[in-house]
This record gives sequence, structure tokens and C-alpha cells, in this order.
Amino acid sequence: MLRSLLFSEGIPSYVEGEHVNNIYGGISGTMTTVVTIKLYILCADYDKAVEIINDAQIADLSGITIHPKAEA
Repeated sequence: MLRSLLFSEGIPSYVEGEHVNNIYGGISGTMTTVVTIKLYILCADYDKAVEIINDAQIADLSGITIHPKAEA
């Protein structure tokens, strides 16, 4: 869902681990914390991406960790 939001705003992204749940069948719903899925964006898009994620009407952001912007 987050990747779609970012894409609709013209922010390219890369997802690592999105298909791991297919390998470990039965991991779904509340058990997704067993498998970490990472969403990467370009440093140049960081501020806009964080704003989009924070403004998104997502019911539960507790499983999302936003890391500080890497300094170049």
C-alpha cells in the first residue's frame, strides 16, 4: 500500500522481502512481524515520502519504522 502511495506521487521505490511470505506459507495477518519487509526510496525523495506516509490514512502504523535520512 505504501509503495502504491509513493508511486502515485512520482516517488520510485524498491521493496526487499515482499515475497518472503510466499516461502513461509501461513505467515499472514498479525504474524507479518516475523518477516521484515523493507521499502527503499532515494535520499532526494525522503522528505516528501515521509510527509506522504504521515498524511496517509492508515489505521495502524505501529509496524512501520521510518529511519532517519542518511547524510550524503
